[in-house]
Amino acid sequence: MQNLRQLFLQHVAQTSPFPLSLHVDRAEGMYLYDPDGRAYLDLIAGISVSSLGHCHPAIVKAVKAQAERYLHTLVYGEYVLGPQVELATLLTAQLPESLDSVYFVNSGS
Repeated sequence: MQNLRQLFLQHVAQTSPFPLSLHVDRAEGMYLYDPDGRAYLDLIAGISVSSLGHCHPAIVKAVKAQAERYLHTLVYGEYVLGPQVELATLLTAQLPESLDSVYFVNSGS
């Protein structure tokens, strides 16, 4: 059987001509770890890890708690979702009075 890197190159669309191809086995804090346990400082830090790092205990706890309720529903202003309403209320409290609603999306700006 082909190794994981070969399968990655064959079946996963790369976004650059020379992908990093680092085999990430796990991540914690600001580090990525390969299967041999070598640590790499994560200078890219993708979505949701830039400020608190990988596997922050408080974030893991919150995600687990939410996953036990529901993971994803229609978020575009159709369903009443408690966490979404709470966050919108907190955000709009910091804005000028005329900016009184929030449109949530899952990526981009």
